[in-house]
Amino acid sequence: MTAVIAPPTWNTIADAASGLAPLLDSAGGVSNVIVKLDITNIAHRDTEPAYRLVRYAASSSGPVWYDARTGHRLYNVVGWQMAQ
Repeated sequence: MTAVIAPPTWNTIADAASGLAPLLDSAGGVSNVIVKLDITNIAHRDTEPAYRLVRYAASSSGPVWYDARTGHRLYNVVGWQMAQ
């Protein structure tokens, strides 16, 4: 019998502030978050991965996502979940 692995359920960007608020560290952010990028976005290059490990930062203007490897801000995020 073959085990079936269900695809991950992604949280919406609108849920980021409320979902990650309890996890904020002293700097106002959360590490070890995985995001799904919109690969149809014009800014997304074919050579880039569709999923990234990021650091979330709380902001009054909405969620801010920083690539954990490069530190660059990511704009085309369409979903998130905590890395386990």
